[in-house]
Amino acid sequence: MLDKGHTRIAWIGWRKDSFIGEDRRSGWSRALKEQDLPTTGLASRVEDTVNSGREASAVLLDEARPTGFVCASDTLAMGVMHTLAERGMHAGEDVAVVGFDDSQTAQVMHPGLTSVRQPLEDVAIEVVNALEGLLAHPRRILPGKLLVPTLAVRRSS
Repeated sequence: MLDKGHTRIAWIGWRKDSFIGEDRRSGWSRALKEQDLPTTGLASRVEDTVNSGREASAVLLDEARPTGFVCASDTLAMGVMHTLAERGMHAGEDVAVVGFDDSQTAQVMHPGLTSVRQPLEDVAIEVVNALEGLLAHPRRILPGKLLVPTLAVRRSS
């Protein structure tokens, strides 16, 4: 979104007690701050449901006028897309929308939801390796490993 000139990018994520959600939110916040763009008034914390995404995006559109939404999940992003459609707006044309997890729904919904794709096969391999280390004699504790996601770009952004 930043590369496409968006300067008011809203965040819809989960409650503050979600460690995963806070990691995802910090990426949004850091990216905007690095570009000296505002985050105040552009974030909402909700439950992970389509309806919560719908309600949060309606409030943010009315109060903050974002040109794009970054969501902690594809579920929340789907709610944003419903709100846009209800208002006669088009994702990717009037307002950009990006989800997270690259669910099968994101891959097939109209107009196609841009989403962060995690390398789930690599995650599974690393989990098995870690378990093998924990069960080995002597026990081996492997260092943590950060796996790099990719962005599946579709028409919503």
